[in-house]
Amino acid sequence: MKGALIKIGIWVFLGNYTLKKSLKTENILRVITLNLITLLGSAYLIAFFSIFHSIGMHPLFYAALLSIFAVSFTLVHTEKGMKYFDYVKIAVILGVMPFYGVLYANTSHGYIWTFLLPLAIIFVMELKWGLIFCLAYYAFMVAVELKTGKYGLDLFARYTCVFWAQAALIATYETFRGIIRDRLIRDKKEIEYLSNIDHLTKLYNRRYFSESVEREFEKAINHNENICFLMLDADKFKEYNDTYGHLQGDEMLISIAKVLKSILRRSGDLVFRMGGEEFGILLPNSNYDWAFSFAEKIRLEIEGMKVPLLNVAGETKITVSVGVASVSPKSGDTPETLMKLADNNLYKAKEQGRNRVVG
Repeated sequence: MKGALIKIGIWVFLGNYTLKKSLKTENILRVITLNLITLLGSAYLIAFFSIFHSIGMHPLFYAALLSIFAVSFTLVHTEKGMKYFDYVKIAVILGVMPFYGVLYANTSHGYIWTFLLPLAIIFVMELKWGLIFCLAYYAFMVAVELKTGKYGLDLFARYTCVFWAQAALIATYETFRGIIRDRLIRDKKEIEYLSNIDHLTKLYNRRYFSESVEREFEKAINHNENICFLMLDADKFKEYNDTYGHLQGDEMLISIAKVLKSILRRSGDLVFRMGGEEFGILLPNSNYDWAFSFAEKIRLEIEGMKVPLLNVAGETKITVSVGVASVSPKSGDTPETLMKLADNNLYKAKEQGRNRVVG
């Protein structure tokens, strides 16, 4: 029973359960506030119809406002409707403001409801537009007072202070909430970056490769595309490390990574440090001949590169061996097929003397 009530509450205040991703967005407070306005506003309009009629509220305006509430609540509870949330919130606020205006101008207790406006407007419309709408409503309050003298200067001054004090408090809350939200978004991006990037070479790491190859493999199956993968290995890396030291070995890996990043031209191509001295390049929607010639271009680029020695004068040359794999995956195939083929071809390149491309 408790679980059912929770699900009902989530549906009422956050929309369709398929929209649970809204829980992760900054719009959650706006969605909740808008649903509260439409729900309570509809109930209030229905319950006090006779009172509103007696104070001169036009039936067409009454029906239009009730329709706005009903349609807005419905749209926020559908996945397609949420795409129009910005328009929905404007429609609700533009309906609420004249409704509160009627209460303010024509009833003795209208000022009480007016004090709820800054809360509703700023939460729904965000800070900048919320304050603009609050200012527009306050201009209406001033106009009513100048025309009717309903509350008198002393009382109106008090109401003004309360209205803007509430607006200031809510604006302060929204400002701090925005700062915290931006900081959380920035921290999240930084964490995602650190979890996907190899700290030495600044290339994508093996973890991100696993995610990417699964995604691109599935895309290739769905679109009947070919996918290629290059596996590169720095030749005689252990000997290089033993001769020049680990710092120089790191410098070699960094130099290779710079070449690999600079040589990529297509936005969809991805380069990774697979581990140790191994690198990988994922080439979605590409054919074997192009991938092979691209691998040869990489090999020649690295072969012609000289890496400065860190501790002594001079330079050293490096080479890489490359295994090329190309498949047109079908339903049921897995990325392991592509990776194993590239790994086998890399092994052949090393067996045949290194510093070569095998596909």
